[in-house]
Amino acid sequence: MIGISVNCSNVKDRISKKYQFYTLENALKFNFVHQDNGSLNWHYADQLINELPSNSRIRGHIQITHWTVNQDVPSALLREFLIGTIQRYPRISEWDLIGEAIADVGLIRNYWSRTEFSLQDIVSWAKEANPDNNYYYSDYNLKTAHKWSRAVSLCNELNLGLAIQFRHHAYGRVWLMDLNKWIRRLKRQINNSNILISELDVLCAPALKAQYQDKIIRVANQLEIDVCLWGKCL
Repeated sequence: MIGISVNCSNVKDRISKKYQFYTLENALKFNFVHQDNGSLNWHYADQLINELPSNSRIRGHIQITHWTVNQDVPSALLREFLIGTIQRYPRISEWDLIGEAIADVGLIRNYWSRTEFSLQDIVSWAKEANPDNNYYYSDYNLKTAHKWSRAVSLCNELNLGLAIQFRHHAYGRVWLMDLNKWIRRLKRQINNSNILISELDVLCAPALKAQYQDKIIRVANQLEIDVCLWGKCL
């Protein structure tokens, strides 16, 4: 299936019969929901969902990352946010839960050793909210050997699917030539075989962009995995 990311400024322009699902771009992230007075408010997400077709499939994009959650956030508040968000939207069964926890060298970022909560805590709270949902680990630059290996082990350790980010990263001919083989290998290595390509926006010469993105979509269709577009509607 092909989907697209939406936010409050572009949702009307991106509604189309050619998209089978929509990902809420930023509206469900902690720094949007958490208010200055300490309360939680989901008005951005509610507004987006109200503007989408009533029968549309929606993906949740919480993506707890080192840059969206401050190190001083207490565990109790983050737990309240995660459980409250997931249970507020029962029609959403797929969530990008944790994002970009692995540095390019393949190690977990130092940030996570300085928080009150762990990656396992985040998964536990999400499953407490709804154990039947599909939860994903999301990251970029996964073609590098160290990061690939660590992402596979992290997904298996936490029982998460894998959301492969293509946004803001230029993947050339070598990547595209073996994309089919690489994703097939990932599907064999990840115990939870839920895999999708998220945030697809190949940065390259404009004349080649549509060609590269179309090839990624064709490969994804062959492998029966979803693709979420990030850039302009195709």
